[in-house]
Amino acid sequence: VLFMRGRFHLYEGYSAEQVVRPIRVMWKLGVPRVVLTTAAGSLRNTLGVGSVMCIEDHISLASLAGSDVLVGPNDERFGPRFPDMGETYDSALAAIASSAFE
Repeated sequence: VLFMRGRFHLYEGYSAEQVVRPIRVMWKLGVPRVVLTTAAGSLRNTLGVGSVMCIEDHISLASLAGSDVLVGPNDERFGPRFPDMGETYDSALAAIASSAFE
């Protein structure tokens, strides 16, 4: 088990390489799964401020603005250039987390 405090964000002026470096270090250490937390908004009226939820999908606004972490040379050691985003969020892990929230 490995815990990290905080993350680096593109909007804070960090480069894409700096943003993904902690994840790549975890990958090299053999970490099989990463659980991230965030403060997120929702369009769902049933979720009030402070609600706990599992995110199932997202829109990469950074990618739309040209700040995608996939830009630049690809390092095959960390996987393909364009990973399959269909399984980005683990539904089994989300189910476990959701049942714990209740």
